[in-house]
Amino acid sequence: VCHPVQIFLLQLAKLGVKYDGRGRIQTDGTLPLQCSGTNVFAGGDACRGPDLVVRAVADGRQAACSILEYLAARGGRGEAR
Repeated sequence: VCHPVQIFLLQLAKLGVKYDGRGRIQTDGTLPLQCSGTNVFAGGDACRGPDLVVRAVADGRQAACSILEYLAARGGRGEAR
């Protein structure tokens, strides 16, 4: 039986999200915290592994800025998935 988190991670893999050898999401896209070749952004423990809460909050803010930049470059329209 799969845990809901495992199902979610499998769905991200179908979108092209890549993982490193430790199972952390790779954020090597064009913008900070963007996953390579996708319109997915990630941060915090999902990318760093266990870390400080303040870094996770900072990643959330950085991801929000990157998402705004991504949407602005697309004329304010993101792809619906």
